[in-house]
Amino acid sequence: MLSYRVQESMLQISVAIITTIRIFIAMIIIFMAMIIIIMASRIIIIAMIIFMLVEIIFKLSLRCFLS
Repeated sequence: MLSYRVQESMLQISVAIITTIRIFIAMIIIFMAMIIIIMASRIIIIAMIIFMLVEIIFKLSLRCFLS
């Protein structure tokens, strides 16, 4: 009886450890996804700024050529 109870408690402990590991892994994945999203949004913002600058330079150079 004692060994059976010990086995049962060990099983419960292992299940608890597995669930905590799963939650931890899920949190790490969510954190990494958030970092990737933040970096992607920064890259998009930088690309938009560069595009706007190129457009302004292009318009200015066109004005210089036309005048």
